[in-house]
Amino acid sequence: DTLSMRSKSVPSALDQELTSINSMLSVYSETGDYGNVKVSGEILLNINYSYKTGALNILVKSCRNLAVADEKKQRTHPYVKAYLLPDKSRQSKRKTKIKSSSTNPEFNETLKYVISHTQLETRTLQLSVWHYDRFR
Repeated sequence: DTLSMRSKSVPSALDQELTSINSMLSVYSETGDYGNVKVSGEILLNINYSYKTGALNILVKSCRNLAVADEKKQRTHPYVKAYLLPDKSRQSKRKTKIKSSSTNPEFNETLKYVISHTQLETRTLQLSVWHYDRFR
């Protein structure tokens, strides 16, 4: 069930294999301004925790059916951003590389957090897909 997957805490979702989660109808950001973009798409990822290294690894595989962010030029330059909430500091932020002009980008990148399992139990993983625009 997609809704229950979105609401699971990180430790309870650690044993999940590749998971596709539909995007929410709206996305949180500091500005809250998305212009006229209709938010859509899915993200395929794999989350695991290594007790040996004390690391949370988020493999961002790909995204599918993303909205076109720049309607005028009909393009999207997506990247995925992650935080381990409640920490929204720079040290908590992880980002993938920007993929040029794709609504179905393939990332295959691992975002890594070195954190103890007991600390991880108090955190919430926030993932969001963004459009890179050099001038905005």
